[in-house]
Amino acid sequence: MSTFFLYARKSSEEEDRQVASIGAQLSELRALAEARGIVIARVFEECQSARHPGRPVFNEMMCEMERHPVQGILCWKPDRLARNPIDGGHVIYALDRERLGEVVCPGRVFKNTSDDKLLLGLEFTMSKKYVDDLSDNVRRGNRAVLSSGRVPGNVPLGYLKEPPLDRTHGRGAGRTIPDPERFLLVR
Repeated sequence: MSTFFLYARKSSEEEDRQVASIGAQLSELRALAEARGIVIARVFEECQSARHPGRPVFNEMMCEMERHPVQGILCWKPDRLARNPIDGGHVIYALDRERLGEVVCPGRVFKNTSDDKLLLGLEFTMSKKYVDDLSDNVRRGNRAVLSSGRVPGNVPLGYLKEPPLDRTHGRGAGRTIPDPERFLLVR
């Protein structure tokens, strides 16, 4: 009997808001497994960013694969498995050494072929590029907010965001000012 792992990951409630929740991923992947006659031996769920290596559940799954090779991993998209080159390399290396037979996603199956490993590596690299670009864009946006005299993010306790001067275009909006009701209490 072939063995498949199901891996579902969500970064957090704040990040990746557009990504299907773990519950939605599990539901879709179980339906995919049933449609393809795949038996799921174990489910791995994780709520942690894949930007850096060191996710405990992912590492546990990879260690289990080292002890007992598996036919495949079911996951929503390759970026659920890895968004860093170390973890992506571990998955591809597991394919190389036949510890892993294939990575099955709803839109694509990646097998132990040179073309599939190349495409899987490109998927991991594009995921890394996405998180790097997102980080750059957030930093640039925060610098722009700071240079305009505003504070990025939520204002500290005891302060308010000033309402916009030009409500049509939002110009002059968002400067941090003391809250007349709470500032003295907080200070």
